[in-house]
Amino acid sequence: MTKCCRSVFGRLTQTASWGLAALQSLTIGDSIDSLPEDEQRTLRNLPARVYYGVNSDEAVALRLLGVPRTAAVPLAQQLGVGAAEPLNEVRAKVRSAGADTWKAALGDRGASYHYVWSIIEGEV
Repeated sequence: MTKCCRSVFGRLTQTASWGLAALQSLTIGDSIDSLPEDEQRTLRNLPARVYYGVNSDEAVALRLLGVPRTAAVPLAQQLGVGAAEPLNEVRAKVRSAGADTWKAALGDRGASYHYVWSIIEGEV
């Protein structure tokens, strides 16, 4: 089971995200420029969404900052992270969010998520 999961979540996600990015570069070209800016961002971030296992651009930013996949989407919503928000501002929001904010986003397990994230980030 462990070997299967490593294969699926290791190789498949990397291969799928790389493949999507390659297909985008071959097929999209200049046609993307005619789309509204938010749709362009969504399309361009599709490989990152696959790689990080989340379904929003806001959650991708949190994943880049080390927030666990299962916490990224609800925490992004709780913090009011915007898709076009600079990463340093998102980082400041996440760092200033206490266990109560994580708990509001994730329920009782939010405090544990916050504590582990704080340890990994060297905050504790």
